[in-house]
Amino acid sequence: EVNSTNQLRMSFPIPGSFYGIGIKCSVDSNFSPVNTNNWYSASAILAQELGGEQADFGLIIDKNGKFAIGYANAFIYSTDVTANDGQVHSLFIVPFGMDQICLFIDGVEKARITSGMKGTQMSQMGVFWNKDNTGTRVNGKIYAVGSYSADYTMQAPTI
Repeated sequence: EVNSTNQLRMSFPIPGSFYGIGIKCSVDSNFSPVNTNNWYSASAILAQELGGEQADFGLIIDKNGKFAIGYANAFIYSTDVTANDGQVHSLFIVPFGMDQICLFIDGVEKARITSGMKGTQMSQMGVFWNKDNTGTRVNGKIYAVGSYSADYTMQAPTI
């Protein structure tokens, strides 16, 4: 269980930032997301802000309580799926070619953005918080989390 007093960090022992990430989790139904229009300050499921890069991304909860992809400078692409419903959800962010990122929720594609996974610095990601901003914490439960890359069929994270 994750709350305001603990935090998890997932490390990726792979080169570069081109990988898929997945999490099976539930967000507490009484959780209130951060009220912001900037993804890097929003409530984060899996995220790392790389200051000044504009090439990073995260799986977040938008200010309306919907799962979303946050990317680039401050953009948010929201889905129609409520995050803080207390239900268990399976979420996967995967690259689609070199210039798109897709978000699948419970096996259904819910978002696709034109933004590639670029750079080589995203070696760690906060789980239920943005690794660069502890004010982005989410309350809920994590059942499974992992990363996937072309180099490894499945990479077990270090938490």
